[in-house]
Amino acid sequence: RQRGARRWRVAWGLVLLAMSKATSRLSSRHSSRPTTARRRGLAWSLVLLALSSAAATGVALGGAEQFSILARGAIHNAPTSSITGNVGSASGIDGFQPLTADASNEFFTSSQIDGKLYRGTDNAEPTPTMLASALDDMDTAYTDAASRAHSLPSSQYVDNMAGSIGGVTFVPGVYKWNTFVHLTGDIYVQGGATDVWIFQVQEYVTTSAAANIVFQGDGTGRGTPTSDNLVWVMGKYLVLG
Repeated sequence: RQRGARRWRVAWGLVLLAMSKATSRLSSRHSSRPTTARRRGLAWSLVLLALSSAAATGVALGGAEQFSILARGAIHNAPTSSITGNVGSASGIDGFQPLTADASNEFFTSSQIDGKLYRGTDNAEPTPTMLASALDDMDTAYTDAASRAHSLPSSQYVDNMAGSIGGVTFVPGVYKWNTFVHLTGDIYVQGGATDVWIFQVQEYVTTSAAANIVFQGDGTGRGTPTSDNLVWVMGKYLVLG
């Protein structure tokens, strides 16, 4: 099973899609899609949902796929974080200092990120063009994922646990929350390697300091899902830890 894989799609499923409308806030150790971001004190279930669900198809990320965190707005980090993958913003990034520019000035590096940090306003071409294209792809992915109809029955796929979802096992499908979601503890994403989960959250998502997203096979021999199978769509913002 995989722990700590929480999507932002800010690239990632999880964070990536959320950031088309909001500023992302990073505050402790966390993991996002498609790679893992972990923060101090944060490792990223009571009710097992029925196994029937409407099949959902995947969301194409295009050029946004290369980012763990991607945003049109600013990305604010409260150190210290440990993020695996690339981070990009069209407007600004802070809290990752000190930043070191590469010789071509196309990207920055930070001790808190094991990938590259792209800040469109400060990097030389081709970074601004690449970021613009990735952000357009992110917007397309956001629109696609946000427009999906929720799976049935509504009692299972709409406002599950009134948004406090610690302890829940999720089978494949499209879930919708009309307000917020708070991960009060571990949640379990259970299915096959090609299944899809879309979590649509009208407002914001927060997590407790010891919450994990755990990916599990369903015993059918179809493999085990990963964070790439889970897409989060947030209307406002994400706060981790």
